[in-house]
Amino acid sequence: MKRAKLLMAELRSLTDEVNAFQEGTSGHVVVGTLISASVSLLPKAIRLLKQRAPSVMVSLRVGQMDQLFPAVEVGDVDLVVGRVPDDWRWRDEANSLTVETLYSEELCIVAGAKHPLHESQSLTLEKLHPFPWVLPTRESLLRRTADKLFAEEGLTVPSNVVESLSILTNLTLMQDQETVALMPYEAASPFAEAGLLKVFKLGKSLAFGDIGCFSASGRELGPAAKLFRECLKEA
Repeated sequence: MKRAKLLMAELRSLTDEVNAFQEGTSGHVVVGTLISASVSLLPKAIRLLKQRAPSVMVSLRVGQMDQLFPAVEVGDVDLVVGRVPDDWRWRDEANSLTVETLYSEELCIVAGAKHPLHESQSLTLEKLHPFPWVLPTRESLLRRTADKLFAEEGLTVPSNVVESLSILTNLTLMQDQETVALMPYEAASPFAEAGLLKVFKLGKSLAFGDIGCFSASGRELGPAAKLFRECLKEA
């Protein structure tokens, strides 16, 4: 089965090359993604791609790294865009995948624009702790970061928690003007600009890590995937 998937990936790349030669840049690129890249970075990159090559079809798959890394290895996915794990150099996937860092991401704590603590002059994580929280699911990299954030402040994980990686669900929950959430800054920015959310001012930056583009080391990308990778860098 694994060999068959690898052959299908090679065939898709070959088809892309033929199409690029006959019709200009065309073909199909399959991109895996996480919450940290799906709201801001990927739409910008897709717009750039469509400006240059309207006939390229882009398929997006949302999942966790443990699901997406094997998909890249066997050729089900061309590229994965998401956070580079802190232990990347020691992971088994580091031998079969290549990663190129795109930018460093920060986290922010957000709530509905009318949350009562937005006007607090000396806001701390301890003051936000009793409110309802939306936190990432426990198997996600972002959840480990969230747990570490509370521990560093000498706090337990809040007891009133919904675990979710659904941006639309989280956004809706925060419209009660009580619920608080931890989000990558790039994911929260479009909703803050639209007035649906507001970022709490804690007086310090919350590092999340590097966002990178992953691909298989032993398989050359097709023309469409290569072009999309260039659009990611520009975006």
